[in-house]
Amino acid sequence: MDQIYREKYWKPDGDPAKIVELQKKADELTAAEKAFIVKDDLWELYMKNGGTGLNASTSQESTGYYVTLPSNKVELQMLLEADRMRNAYFREFYSEKDVVMEERRLSENSPGYLFREQVGAAFYAASPYHWDVIGWMDDLKKMTKADMIEFHNRYYIPNNAVAIYVGDVKPDHIFALAEEYFGPIPRGPDVEPIRTSEPPQYAEKRMYGEGAAPTSLQMMFHTPPAGHPDAAPLTVLAGILGAGGGRGGFGGPRGGGGGTGRLEKILVREKQLAVSAAAFHRPQWYVGAFQFSGSPRLDKGVKPEDLEREIWAEIENIKTDGVTGDEIQKIKNRSEANFVRSLSFSAGLASAVGRAELHRGWRSILADNEAVQNVTNDDIKRVAVKYFVKDNSLTAVYTRTTGR
Repeated sequence: MDQIYREKYWKPDGDPAKIVELQKKADELTAAEKAFIVKDDLWELYMKNGGTGLNASTSQESTGYYVTLPSNKVELQMLLEADRMRNAYFREFYSEKDVVMEERRLSENSPGYLFREQVGAAFYAASPYHWDVIGWMDDLKKMTKADMIEFHNRYYIPNNAVAIYVGDVKPDHIFALAEEYFGPIPRGPDVEPIRTSEPPQYAEKRMYGEGAAPTSLQMMFHTPPAGHPDAAPLTVLAGILGAGGGRGGFGGPRGGGGGTGRLEKILVREKQLAVSAAAFHRPQWYVGAFQFSGSPRLDKGVKPEDLEREIWAEIENIKTDGVTGDEIQKIKNRSEANFVRSLSFSAGLASAVGRAELHRGWRSILADNEAVQNVTNDDIKRVAVKYFVKDNSLTAVYTRTTGR
C-alpha cells in the first residue's frame, strides 16, 4: 500500500499501469489477511463481562477511551488495555483509513463545512489548531501505516496517559493492579508540548463565502488559554451575552448559547434583526477563542453586516459600563449548579477529570469554577477592552446562494 500511495500521490507523474498492478496485489493480500482477523474481539469480550459504552473520542488536545464495567471486572480492563497499549498491530489500518476518508468526504458535502474549515484555518494562523481534528484530505491520502505506528509509539506510553476509575472501587486495589499491568510497560520519552503557539494577530481579518448553508455572521477574537486569569471573566461575559447553553461543571465553565442572553434579548426579541444570536468562550490548552454568531432576519432585509454593527455597539457599551450585578450572579449560580449536577454522571466525571489531569491537573476543575465565582464587573470591562479590538478579530460573513 505504501508503494501505491507513493506512486499515486507523491509522484507528479505516477505510472497508472503500475498503480493498477500494485492495487491488485494489495487487494489480494487484504482479502487473505481477513482470515487472521477476529472482528470486534475486544468489544465482544467486554460485553460478555458486563461492559457497556465502549467508545473513543479525539479532540484537538487529547484522545480518550471509555468503557463502563462491573467493579469486579477492573482487572480484566487493565489486562486488555495494557496489552492494547504495548502490543497494538493495526491489522485493519488501510480499511479504517478509508472509513476516515469517507467521513471527511461526508463532512465536505455538508453545506458550509468547507467555509467553516477555512475560517478556522485563517483564525489560527500558526498553531496546530489551524486544522480540524480529522485533518486535511491530502494528509489522509498520504498517511502510511508506518506513520501511525510512529505516532502510537510516541504518544501511547504510560507517562503520557491517565487512567480514571469512577465508581465502587478501592484506591489501593486500583493502584496495585495498575502497577501489575501497566508497570512493566517501558516509560517513553517525555512528550514535548507544541512548539508553535498562536502569535499576536496585529491586523483585522475578514472572510466572505457563499453556498447552500444559511446566511450567517461570525466574529472571533483570540483569548488566552485555560487557567489564565482572564479566562473566567471572558467565560462569565459569554454567559451574560449568550446565556442558555455552554458547558459547565466538570468540563469547565465556558458560557455561551442563546436563550436569555443579552444578544438574544436585544437582536432577536426587541429589534427583531436576527433569527438567532449567541456568544461562546472556549479556553483551550494552548489558546482561547471568543465567538459571536448570528443569523440575520432576511425577511426584513437585514444583512450580516447589520448584525456586526449591532454587536460592536454592544461591545462598546460593555467596555464603558460593564454589566449588571444580577447578570453576573445569574451566571455564577448557573456555573455552580452545573458543577454540582455533573457529580452524578460517572462517565462524564471520569472523562473530564482525565482531560484535566493530562493538562493542568485535576484540581484545575475546582480552581476554574472558583475563579468564576470571583469575577467582578471591573474584570469584565477590563477583558472587553483588552481583547475585543479589530486587530484581534476575524469576521466571517456567509451568504446563502447555491453550491458548496
